[in-house]
Amino acid sequence: MRLSAPAQTETDNGIEVHEEEWGRVSVQRCYQMRCDCGRSWFELELPQVVKCPACRKLSLISI
Repeated sequence: MRLSAPAQTETDNGIEVHEEEWGRVSVQRCYQMRCDCGRSWFELELPQVVKCPACRKLSLISI
């Protein structure tokens, strides 16, 4: 699949038509976590409880 194609222009009865091929983009949401100890890290899902990778303390997520 080509992601970008040069635009083509045609004139028919005074109407200008532009054709372009569309691409696809995938998106992923990322949450940044920050513990009271100062350590921060990223999670792809928003859990209710996390364990800090540095101090190993369990914490509730507050939004």
